[in-house]
Amino acid sequence: MVCRNCGRELPQGALFCPRCGARTDAPVYSVADVPDPYYAREFASIAAGNPGRFNFAAFFLGPFHALYRGFFSCFWKLYFPLLLVQCVGELFACLYAGNIALSQLNTGGTGTLFGPPVLVSWLFSVVCGVWGLTVAIYNGATFNRRYCAYVQGDATRKPHVGALIGLIAGYLVWIVALVALIFSMAFRAFQTSSDWDLPEWDDYNSYYEDEWAGDEFYNGSYGSQVDDIFQQYLDYDQAYINGYLLEAERTGSYLEQFQRAHMFYSDEIPVYQAMSAGFDQLSVTEDVVENEELGVDAYLDITAVLGDTTFQLTVQQWDSYVWFVGQSCYLTDSPDDVYYMSVEELESVLAYCYEQVDGSDTSSMARAVRGSWSEENGSTFKITADTLAGEYYGLGTMIDGKVQGWNTDGGYVLMSVDESGENLTLEYYDAEGNLMQTKQCARA
Repeated sequence: MVCRNCGRELPQGALFCPRCGARTDAPVYSVADVPDPYYAREFASIAAGNPGRFNFAAFFLGPFHALYRGFFSCFWKLYFPLLLVQCVGELFACLYAGNIALSQLNTGGTGTLFGPPVLVSWLFSVVCGVWGLTVAIYNGATFNRRYCAYVQGDATRKPHVGALIGLIAGYLVWIVALVALIFSMAFRAFQTSSDWDLPEWDDYNSYYEDEWAGDEFYNGSYGSQVDDIFQQYLDYDQAYINGYLLEAERTGSYLEQFQRAHMFYSDEIPVYQAMSAGFDQLSVTEDVVENEELGVDAYLDITAVLGDTTFQLTVQQWDSYVWFVGQSCYLTDSPDDVYYMSVEELESVLAYCYEQVDGSDTSSMARAVRGSWSEENGSTFKITADTLAGEYYGLGTMIDGKVQGWNTDGGYVLMSVDESGENLTLEYYDAEGNLMQTKQCARA
């Protein structure tokens, strides 16, 4: 018995030709019905009892390959549920990220996209990835056998190009829709952010010169003398409210230690001396707290009077660190009408206090390290008040006459300037206190 399509000698009882894949009882193929060589061989092999080879096109191209071959039941059963779930997940991810961004802009926050929804999204991605890989392996390993049964061994079935184009078009439409959604939310975020503008530190003076006099910015719970101070001293400088206590000065009561503490604004004038010079009346009481992690943690409650305004200030002291953690004021004859001051307003009051000290030097290493500096390799960088206020580092304490700036990873840098003021030394330490690098820089 020979194949009526190609003339090859056939084994007794063969249903398909091992050369061309034609059925032995089928008519001779016409020119329009030439079989696909790959599937003709695969169908003949399967008819002979073999399992069929792994189909890499089915593995890598999945739904596109199934539709192209016209294997619609494979697409609907294997791939459509997965594609639908993935589309829903992508939509959720875009909406969640966009809403979080809008929320951060509306509140002026700087939070990140962490929380239970992100964990759910991560687990969702893992599940979809495992699901997709499992389907791809199964489809690649079994496609030829299932496709053979689907087309009943007919290797002349023509590809369905239209179905493939339809799926590609659907994908493109979905991508365009997601991009449009992202852009629309970005546009909303831009509009929202344009409705509020926190002042850039470089423009702080001009901002408060325009805005502090408005009724919306404060409720007027302080006297005219303090109001004048708020208007006059407008520079933002964290050095006024962050300070240090040298090791040799950490003796006696916490009140006695505070009387020797310095803010980073001045290495010469203790903050207590400045406050004594600036306020009409000043009293300080201790509030010592036992902390399991920090040991003894001291809070100093300060009551100060300036003109007809009374201030309630709180200073926290731990080890060599000193910083203001609370501030409010009220008209002395209206103690129930409390005004909670901003950090900038507290800095204005302290700036006023420092200026009332006669004949004392207000220089400090924390201000001496500021400016533009040039490294040995020729690159330049700038240290500003913002650099030490969280932009790159957080002011810590003074160690061996050097300013400590904490980094976000727990490491820190020590900064110092020589007597000429023209040479800067930077010493970088890791979180364990090991010296990692030293840089010598010159003023640019």
